[in-house]
Amino acid sequence: MKFSSQKYLSFSLILLLAMIAFDSPIWISLFSGLLIGYKILSETKNFPIISRRITTALSILLLALIYAQFRTFLGQEASTTLIMGLTALKIVDYENQRDHKYLVILGFMLLAMKPLFSLDLYWTPFLFIGFFGLWLSMLSPSQKKPFQFISRIFVLSIPMTVVLFFLFPRVILPWAKKNSRPQSKTGFSEQLSPGTTSELVQTNVLVFRTKFFNFTPRPNQLYWRGAVLNKSEGLSWKIEGDRNSSNNKNIISSENTRRIKYDVYLEPGNQTYIFALETPNSINGETFFVRSLEGSIFRSNLSLEKTFLYRGISTFGAFDTTRPGAQDLQVPELSSKVQSFVDQNKSKLESDRIKALNNFFVSSKFKYTLNPGVYGENELEEFLFDRKEGFCEHFAGGYATLARAMGIPARVIVGFQGGAWNSFGDFWRISTKDAHAWVEVYLENRWQRIDPTALVTPMRIELGAEQFFEDALASRTDTQKNFQKMYESVLAWVENINYTWMAFLIDFDKEYQKDLIQSIRQNLGWILLGFISLLISVKIISQWLLNKYENTNEYQVLLREIFTFGNKKGLPRSKDESPEKYLERLSGKFQTLRPFSKEFVKSYESNFYENKTTGFSKDLKKSWKKAKSQITS
Repeated sequence: MKFSSQKYLSFSLILLLAMIAFDSPIWISLFSGLLIGYKILSETKNFPIISRRITTALSILLLALIYAQFRTFLGQEASTTLIMGLTALKIVDYENQRDHKYLVILGFMLLAMKPLFSLDLYWTPFLFIGFFGLWLSMLSPSQKKPFQFISRIFVLSIPMTVVLFFLFPRVILPWAKKNSRPQSKTGFSEQLSPGTTSELVQTNVLVFRTKFFNFTPRPNQLYWRGAVLNKSEGLSWKIEGDRNSSNNKNIISSENTRRIKYDVYLEPGNQTYIFALETPNSINGETFFVRSLEGSIFRSNLSLEKTFLYRGISTFGAFDTTRPGAQDLQVPELSSKVQSFVDQNKSKLESDRIKALNNFFVSSKFKYTLNPGVYGENELEEFLFDRKEGFCEHFAGGYATLARAMGIPARVIVGFQGGAWNSFGDFWRISTKDAHAWVEVYLENRWQRIDPTALVTPMRIELGAEQFFEDALASRTDTQKNFQKMYESVLAWVENINYTWMAFLIDFDKEYQKDLIQSIRQNLGWILLGFISLLISVKIISQWLLNKYENTNEYQVLLREIFTFGNKKGLPRSKDESPEKYLERLSGKFQTLRPFSKEFVKSYESNFYENKTTGFSKDLKKSWKKAKSQITS
């Protein structure tokens, strides 16, 4: 047996491996691709066959590589990598029916693994194609109508699948819960340097979706905190010291406050980062523990490798009152030009120093750009006084360093700002395009946000990143803008379906299952009555359909059309009238039908009474349409 000649099996396995490759290390994708490619060449171009001794050696190498990378064979990534490698090696060994069945089992394992990484509905059509392909590959070549056969089995399996989904106990297997080494896929980090954020926003990777329960905020109110940076290196900032101490909850509220409740569906690949809306009060994970840390930021107790839900409460108008330390005034050695600016303003009152700093950013004609270029060794001075081109990280880093140098405690916050509103599902989509950095200064005994980007380019904050970059920066004609809006509406509609599906899967947890079972117990009588009614209805409808369409051939379909036509023309067919007699009567009224009538009777008798199985001729149908059109016209 040749693997390349098994079209259903080979196509399904390659499709499933390609889908899993999105969530696996690049080396295993190359490893699998090379092996499968060589196998196909060996079968089609007579390349030397790889012996089982070599595949055994490759299996040992595969295990060694997996253990070297993950230090375990458990966990999602390690086990998926292992299954991918074993599938590719088994394809190389493929030569008999036993190998075929073994590969089908591995294919179903790959099929089950994809939802562990992504609950997106976008993958579902491809998973169905792989599912059907694997089953089709198991059928005998003599199986008639294989697609209908598999489809029928699939439909029959739906009721049991639904019952198992809703009622099968939700369990978490220990080996599936074990985490491998965290791997960031969104690019978010706890370091800020020129170019990091501008590079990040040029992608559009989904980070999380969020839904508010009691409030619909504006884009300029959405500041999602990810990390607090306390070490200034001029334009660059990072974390120094122990920032894992627990938050002491020094939060006060002003007179105009609003308490906001929201759900966040966080995509995998964010390591332990938990993003909270400013100013956060509490974050509660559904299936994991959340730590509240200094600076009003949060971290999970495990690396988030699949979509997770957490619920947050934040308060607009509340402030962190934690007193700053000496670290919050640290600055690097400043150049003479920067130091001169600081000296000019350092002796002013605290409020006047902030005004001078704000005025400097408003009036200095800074240019907000995604491509500010690379700055040299003296990057802070070059940015502030010479080139004046930067992105949010330049403005935040430069502002906070100047504030500290002028004696005002300051820190840089990195996270996300704004988002894309989905009006179909009433939720926000936050992607890497919304990555942002801003500043907090300690004034009037509390930490207050100042966004230098808003001083330079207010529209970026008012519109949100997606609309700003697509509308404000792009030059399009009205037609292009209308097409873009229509395209975005379609995307938002599809995104809403995907979000609804994902939220349903995540929300249907152990607690919901308990409530469902309790509800079933309380309404068991009505449920049984409804189920029996449904069965009876299905039986009646299916029997009616069978009676209507069973043994229906093309002659009968055409006769039914002729009878309907005659009825509309005021010549209905009586119950005891044969088709031949009716056609004769119809031809008597409409002479143009006579040639067709003879042709039909001759063909019908030839096939059903003279055992001349010539079959139904499409010319007969064309003759009927032509004759009918002459009458109609």
